[in-house]
Amino acid sequence: MVGMKIQLGYTPDADDAYMLYGLLQGKVSTGDWDWEPVEANLQTLNDRASRGRLDATMISAAAYPLVQDRYRLLPAGASFGLGVGPVIVSRDEIKPTKLPQARIAVPGATTTAFTMLQLFAPTLPTRVLPLDKLLPSVQSGLVDCALVIHEEFITYPKLGLHVVLDLGAWWAHTHDKAPMPVTVCVVKRDLPETLQRELADALKQSIAHARSRHGQAVAFAAKYARGAEPADVERFIRQYVNDLSLDMGSTGKDALEMFFRQAAQAGLLPAVDGIDFV
Repeated sequence: MVGMKIQLGYTPDADDAYMLYGLLQGKVSTGDWDWEPVEANLQTLNDRASRGRLDATMISAAAYPLVQDRYRLLPAGASFGLGVGPVIVSRDEIKPTKLPQARIAVPGATTTAFTMLQLFAPTLPTRVLPLDKLLPSVQSGLVDCALVIHEEFITYPKLGLHVVLDLGAWWAHTHDKAPMPVTVCVVKRDLPETLQRELADALKQSIAHARSRHGQAVAFAAKYARGAEPADVERFIRQYVNDLSLDMGSTGKDALEMFFRQAAQAGLLPAVDGIDFV
């Protein structure tokens, strides 16, 4: 494994940048292997994982059932919302009861947000748009609403948009305050077991390094936040990077199993026959 290069996919978003601060800054030892960062939006990472194109990568939690034959889950590197999550926003105030008559733009079809929306109401009219087109489409009137994730979750209030529905609050209310899975980190099954464990440990060290140097890590992550104010970036990070990101443990695993089970029962995702952690 000496000199082996490992591709690690991540999104150009503040939560991923924060968690990878230690690795991106070279503060975490990777032993005999080197890692090659691959930056892409979440839907692209989901698509690449579906073809086994990345050694390890952040993906939507909802994408894991689609790639479980190729990848194992890492216990670190996941984003969970604790009472918060994707929201549907609109230019004009709309009541949730009016959503069946609205045009709703959603991020990629394999994102957790889209699956959560389908669990909430499977027959809502939706249209998939690129992440960077969601809010502009609402502002221009091309669509009535957009399902918002990542940094758009920070910026929509400054655009004067209104929250129609908070899926994170809905999930917490209907699932006994369970954390809401958002993204996870996975590693290819065909990599040597020792290397898989080293990757898992390096990612955990990277997150621990960021948390021990929180101010520096937030300032670094803010560079990925597309002009958002530092205070808003920090709020976003605190909402999605928490103890479960360092090690999801039984709490995170139970939340994932609950999500996977309900999505499979609804016919939205393939069944996951036991979560396979490194």
